[in-house]
Amino acid sequence: MPRDSEPTYSNLRAAQTAGSASSSTATSASFSSTSSATSAVDPKPQPLDVRELVSLGLVESAAAMSHTVDRVRFPDSTTVWYRKEIETPVKARREWLAQEFLRLIIPNQTETRLGYKPESNVYFILSKEVPGFRPLPLHEPSKFTDGTYTGLGHAITGAYFIHEADLKNGNIGLNKDNVVFKIDGDWSFASMRSGGQFPKISGAIAAAQINRLPFPMTYKAYNWLDIFIEGSLASESEIVSSDITSNAQFQQEKFETLFKLLLIPDNYFSKFVDAFMPAGAKEYSDFLIERRTTLLKHALRIDGFAKYINDNKAKLAEMAESFQKQMKNFVVQGNYHVLKDSEHTRFTNHAKVQFHQVLATFNLPPSYSEVEIAAAGGGESAVAPTADDLKDRLADSYSEPSNHSAEVTSGSVPIINSSIHGFFASKIISSRQDFAEKEESKESKEPSDTEAPSGPYR
Repeated sequence: MPRDSEPTYSNLRAAQTAGSASSSTATSASFSSTSSATSAVDPKPQPLDVRELVSLGLVESAAAMSHTVDRVRFPDSTTVWYRKEIETPVKARREWLAQEFLRLIIPNQTETRLGYKPESNVYFILSKEVPGFRPLPLHEPSKFTDGTYTGLGHAITGAYFIHEADLKNGNIGLNKDNVVFKIDGDWSFASMRSGGQFPKISGAIAAAQINRLPFPMTYKAYNWLDIFIEGSLASESEIVSSDITSNAQFQQEKFETLFKLLLIPDNYFSKFVDAFMPAGAKEYSDFLIERRTTLLKHALRIDGFAKYINDNKAKLAEMAESFQKQMKNFVVQGNYHVLKDSEHTRFTNHAKVQFHQVLATFNLPPSYSEVEIAAAGGGESAVAPTADDLKDRLADSYSEPSNHSAEVTSGSVPIINSSIHGFFASKIISSRQDFAEKEESKESKEPSDTEAPSGPYR
C-alpha cells in the first residue's frame, strides 16, 4: 500500500545554482561508459555509479522517511540532484521509466536517472532539482485558471495515463516560475505493483473520467492532490475548484497532452520501454499501447476535444512535427538515444502513419499540404491484411518513390491519397477498437469492490 512516509521532496526549496544546463551535459559525458547510439554496438543505458557523486547531505526530515534521500552533485558540476534509495531494481526502473515518460510528453519536467552502488547492490533514483519547488498552494484555485499557475492540466493528464496512485500534494508542486512539476513516480503503473489493490479497471482510460479531470470519477488512487487522501475521498478540494474541469487553460493543457499521447506509434512505445527494462519490458509497452489505443477509441467522446482538434489544425500539424522530433532525439541517462540513427527514417514513417490515424478519427483530411504519396501495394486486396501489416506497408510507402508524388518541401506531414488513407485508417482503427473492447470486456469482470468510491466529484 502506498505509504505517506514516502519522500515527497516537498521540503526541498534550495534554488538550483547557475549554469545547470551546461554542467548537466558535461556531467553525463564524464559518467558515460559508452558513446552514443551511433556506435557499432548499442548497449542499454547503464546505471550511474553513485560512488562517484558528491553528497551535499541528507535532506531535512530524511530520518523519518522510509527511503534515504540526500542531495548530490556530479564532480565538476554545480547542478543539484536528489538521490533516493530504492528497495529493488524493478521498483527503481519502474519509477525511472514513469518519470522519463512524463518528460517525453511534457518536456519541461525534471530529468530522472538511475543510479547503482555495486558493493551493496542498491539502486537509486536520481532526480534533478526543481528550482524553488514547493507544494501546490491551498486556497488559491483561481490562479490555476487565470494563467498565474500553469501546467496542471499537463501533469494531471500524464499522471492519469501512467496510472499514478500516489499523486499527493508534495509529489506534485510548483517551481520558481509557477509551473507545475510532478516528482516521485514510485506508484506509477499502479496496477502492476499493487498486489490487486489498484487493478487496471480502477485506472481505466475512459472519456467520462477524462472529462472530469482533475477530479476522480471512475479513477481510484491512494492519494490524488487533496481529493483522495490515504484512500479516502475528501469532501472538497482546497487546491482546485470544481469549475476547473471546463476552464479554457486547463482544457488546452489537457488536450495538448492527449494529442501527444495519441501520436506515439506502437513501435516507439516498445523501443522506449526497452531502454529502461532489461527484462519484462513487453508488459509495460503493452500497457501503454493498450491505453493509447483505448484513448483513441474514446477521443470523440471527450468533451471539447474534437472542437479543439478542428480549431487548431495548423498548430497541431506543427505540434505533431515537433513532437516527432522530440521522440526521435530523446536521450535518457544523459547519453543514451532511445532511437539509433539507423532507426530514424522508419520511426518517422510510422509516426506519420500514427498522425494520419488520429486525423482519420476526427474525420479530417489526411494532411495540410497538397502532396500525394501512394501506399505500397495499391488498392484493397481480396483478403484484408492485418492492422500491423497495414501499418508496416503504409510506413514503408513513405520511403518508396511514387509516380503520383512530388518531393515534400513545405515541412508539413505528407498526405496520403484520401481513399487509401480511409481504407488503411479504418482497418487499423477497427482492429484497435476490437482489441480495446476485448480488454474492456475482461476488465468489466473484475470484482465490483474495485470501483471508485462515490463522492461529491461524481
